[in-house]
Amino acid sequence: MWSRGPPWPWPPHARRRLRAVVFIVGHGGGGAVQFEFVLVLKGDPRGIQRLPDTFADFVAGDDRPGTMHLWEAACGYYRWIVDVIYDPRGKMYLHIGWEKFARHHRLQAGFVLLFSYFGDRDMSVKVFDKTRCRRNYHGDSAEDDDD
Repeated sequence: MWSRGPPWPWPPHARRRLRAVVFIVGHGGGGAVQFEFVLVLKGDPRGIQRLPDTFADFVAGDDRPGTMHLWEAACGYYRWIVDVIYDPRGKMYLHIGWEKFARHHRLQAGFVLLFSYFGDRDMSVKVFDKTRCRRNYHGDSAEDDDD
C-alpha cells in the first residue's frame, strides 16, 4: 500500500500488525472518507435502491461511474460489484449486484445503511437492523449466518 512504508514512526512490530488490519479493513481507496450518507430501506430491500441526489451530484465529477464496489465495513475482503444506473433526470440507483448484496446480508425494510465513499467507486457499508444496532456479518466466521 505504501511505497516506502507507513507515514509514521512506529516500531516494526506495530507496523506489521497495522498492515494486517489495513488489509482486512481495506476499503480499496486507502484514503479518507470523501462522502457519507444514510439510506433507510423501504419496501423491497432487494429492489433497486435510489441513492441521494447530493451523492449523485458529488460523483458526477467522476464521469458517472457505471459500478460501485461495496465493502462491508471492517471486512474489506468481501466485496460486491454493483451496477449503477441513471434515469433521464440523473437520479442514481444501485441495480445489478444489489440484490445479491441484500440477500447475503438479509436486509429488511426498516434497516439503516451507512455508506462511506472513499473515491474511485469504493464504498464501505455498515448495516443497522430495526433495533438500530449494527450487524456484523463476518467478524467471526463461526457466526456468519446467525441472526
